[in-house]
Amino acid sequence: MKLIIGYFGPYLSVKKNISVQVVKRLKGLHCPKILFPVRFNKKNFLKPLYRYKPDIYLILAHNPKGKHIQVELRGANLKSRKYEISRFKPHLVGKMKYSKNAGRYVCNYCVYTVLREIRVKKLKTKLCFLHIPGSYQASPASCEIKKLITKLKPHSQS
Repeated sequence: MKLIIGYFGPYLSVKKNISVQVVKRLKGLHCPKILFPVRFNKKNFLKPLYRYKPDIYLILAHNPKGKHIQVELRGANLKSRKYEISRFKPHLVGKMKYSKNAGRYVCNYCVYTVLREIRVKKLKTKLCFLHIPGSYQASPASCEIKKLITKLKPHSQS
């Protein structure tokens, strides 16, 4: 399974993005890890898709309000009210939950942009976008994410 991990840096009032802390604890995973600036720029999110051609594109993001790690299944174009729905629904681990609301900021833009590209270009890559609550501790979050990655492996053979 070819895996890449994208994650976001600090933004607005969030000076310590939980996704940065979690990625630091994923040292045993030998795969590209890409730090995204928190900007509405689709090239940031699509460039790794074409450069690495992954089976799984795992993106980690900070959720200031959540209580559980959320697997985002839908991104919305807020201007046209069109949606992109993931055709990939990974098995949940721990206290993870599915979500159909990636928010109204860069995370939603990222989910929508990547899912749309996968659909339009008929790519085999599967997006797995995780929102991690800022209130989570990085160590337990990284353990849950490692378990999820282990479960993703059978899904990549399609």
